[in-house]
Amino acid sequence: MSVLLGFSSRIGAVDYPAAVFKIDNGEGYCWPGDKPTDGTLVVFDLMAARKKCFSGSWEEHNSRHRSGQRHQTLVNTGRRVHVGVDQDIAAHKMQSWSSIRRVTVPLVEPFAWWPINMPTWTAIKSPHRLRRSDFGSTQGVTLHGFICRHGRVHELVSRWRVATRSWTARDWDFDLVVLAEPFPVKAEVI
Repeated sequence: MSVLLGFSSRIGAVDYPAAVFKIDNGEGYCWPGDKPTDGTLVVFDLMAARKKCFSGSWEEHNSRHRSGQRHQTLVNTGRRVHVGVDQDIAAHKMQSWSSIRRVTVPLVEPFAWWPINMPTWTAIKSPHRLRRSDFGSTQGVTLHGFICRHGRVHELVSRWRVATRSWTARDWDFDLVVLAEPFPVKAEVI
């Protein structure tokens, strides 16, 4: 059993995905919709302290697997590149929580490269629409996805002192928790 949870912003009667989260038997994935994928994509590999440049159209996703492996993957017509692979605690040993991905919301302008082919987005029946009014006078927020055990959800939400809303999607022993957290005013709103 798996759960897909999508967040979008409606701009000019069109829903633009901010992020798509999936939890599947103790594994967590995120396909962000906050970056253009055409042209040259520069990826900074913090593990190896170097940057990599890719040309063409790429699909990006971040994951935290049941085994504890975490990585960012770029896919281009059958070619798969893993960036910044590292090892975390395996899901069955995880006592606390683990971050999956962080994206900036709400979107305030349409993407120049829309429409985008995102199969995971079309699989979501009722995405959560993020309206600018949901965030009050805040210039924007960081939408941060975590995977954690059911019993730790309230502790996680309490620790992060959620400014607006939090959503959870339940799957087996784990929850996918998505928190909306204000980011500093100096950050750029997309």
